[in-house]
Amino acid sequence: MARDLVAVMTGEDPAGIQLTVDIHTPDVAAAHLARAAELREESRSVQAAAAAELRKAARELKNTGMPLRDIGQLLDVSYQRAHQLVS
Repeated sequence: MARDLVAVMTGEDPAGIQLTVDIHTPDVAAAHLARAAELREESRSVQAAAAAELRKAARELKNTGMPLRDIGQLLDVSYQRAHQLVS
């Protein structure tokens, strides 16, 4: 659309017009974006730690002799997921 506007205003062929678009992020928005990126990274780290703890809990429960179905119910996961966690 910008190319067509320039063509109408200048009478030039739109195909011969080259445009460069620079997007500038306001400082306040950039600060929010940076904080969002930090929080996403922190979230990934915390999720990985939570998954590791869940695997450890599943293995400990399996070591006590608890059946996989009970482990799944206790951890609020399926039997198949409980099996994956203890493996």
